[in-house]
Amino acid sequence: MVIRARPDKVLPEFLPFLMMSDRFMNRAVEISVGSLSPTINWTTLKLETFELPPLDQQRRIAEILWAVDEAIQTCDQLVASILNARDKFFDDELRKAETRSPETMKNLGAALVRIVAGKSPKASSEPAAKGEYGVLKVSAAGDGRYVEFENKALLSAADFEPSLEVKPGMILVTRCNAVLSGIGRACVVERTRLGLMLSDKTLQLVPNEDEADTGFLLQGLRSEPYRGFVERSANGTEAKNVSQETLKASPFWLPPIAVQRRVSSRLTWCFS
Repeated sequence: MVIRARPDKVLPEFLPFLMMSDRFMNRAVEISVGSLSPTINWTTLKLETFELPPLDQQRRIAEILWAVDEAIQTCDQLVASILNARDKFFDDELRKAETRSPETMKNLGAALVRIVAGKSPKASSEPAAKGEYGVLKVSAAGDGRYVEFENKALLSAADFEPSLEVKPGMILVTRCNAVLSGIGRACVVERTRLGLMLSDKTLQLVPNEDEADTGFLLQGLRSEPYRGFVERSANGTEAKNVSQETLKASPFWLPPIAVQRRVSSRLTWCFS
């Protein structure tokens, strides 16, 4: 569906923000038809009415919102540049180590005490509200960041397992994903609300603190030896997945803990 603005009623630069507003989106959901693939018919949508500010106000609002959008894009680009710089620094250190100390290339299992698997009880499609229990969606483990609101409310509070509750400091890894690059993706939980549990698509890595520095471990989970191995080893057709044994067997740079902390501190100091 292609929608064009009538400039005498709504400015073309204002229309996208109107259509992204909560009022418009909520009404669009209400008038949609179908269950598996909800659809909006133009014959119905065109009859809906929405309050519009005068054209001069639309122009001022649009200027502000487009400026905000540009600032967000610039911020995203800066974050991507910082992550690329971190990755390059780590990869350079890894290549030096492969030449000088090849014995430090081990596997991920050597850095871990255990891996904890989650469960997925019956849940709704909506996030858990305050006071409700929820289970993480696979999208909760973003690329290096934990996304708390990516969860589903449990249909029964009795299905919540306290031993699988998500807590600050946990390292989460995706076990399953429809996109290959989403397999084995890791993040650390810096903070989270109470009452959320690991799903069967998320794993918790419990590091051996005598063998692995957390910051170093997280950066290593972005490096090519690990990423390449995981993506080559993934199984499945529609949804790709990896086993715990595959993750443990993935090649991983694991120098002495003092070296790990030096590299980790450089990553934090140089790029924070």
